[in-house]
Amino acid sequence: MAKSARQKLTKQLDDIVRTIIRIRDNDKCQKCGKHVEGSESQISHVIPRSRCVALRWDFDNIKVFCTGCHLQWWHLNPTESGQWFAEKYPDRMKHLDKHKREIKKWRISELRELLADYKIILKGLK
Repeated sequence: MAKSARQKLTKQLDDIVRTIIRIRDNDKCQKCGKHVEGSESQISHVIPRSRCVALRWDFDNIKVFCTGCHLQWWHLNPTESGQWFAEKYPDRMKHLDKHKREIKKWRISELRELLADYKIILKGLK
């Protein structure tokens, strides 16, 4: 079955955001500081994608974790991990609190614009 235009754009956005976040965070786990690559590098959302589509590709909502910190700490200790994030990144948390209740239905044209913008950002980072 062929992928729809929306599915293709969503995958492209997920991929480019993952790359931008890894560059921004220097391929380093934001909790323990360990250098991570490949499958050990986990991209983690603060506000889950399923809870707020508007923040899915928001850089403030995403961080790099090693597998252990992501799966065995972040997901198992939501109160502690949320508090840690708010203390480490207060400005990002303030931004997320402000936008976490937004209801967003991305139009195809908006996804294309976002992808074009993110390609420019990525080009500037390389």
